[in-house]
Amino acid sequence: MPVLPGSASPALNAQHVLPDTAQLAALREVIQLGFYRGIMNKLAEIEKTQPDTAAFVEAMRLLARQFQFEAMARQLAPQDADHDKDADA
Repeated sequence: MPVLPGSASPALNAQHVLPDTAQLAALREVIQLGFYRGIMNKLAEIEKTQPDTAAFVEAMRLLARQFQFEAMARQLAPQDADHDKDADA
């Protein structure tokens, strides 16, 4: 699994392992809907199926609990691009 590149955000850092591309897309979708329960359910699913993403999931949960959906979406957007580059390499 790719590791998150350095980020200026305090919530995510270079030690966080990202979920796979399909899970990131599904997470981004529920974040765009602003559906708190859906976000929390998707994060639980990601953590269960990809345990090495636990730190990423916890950082996202922290933002979700504060209803910081726009901040979550901003953090995921550049990661998706970096994740795709890593997958191509």
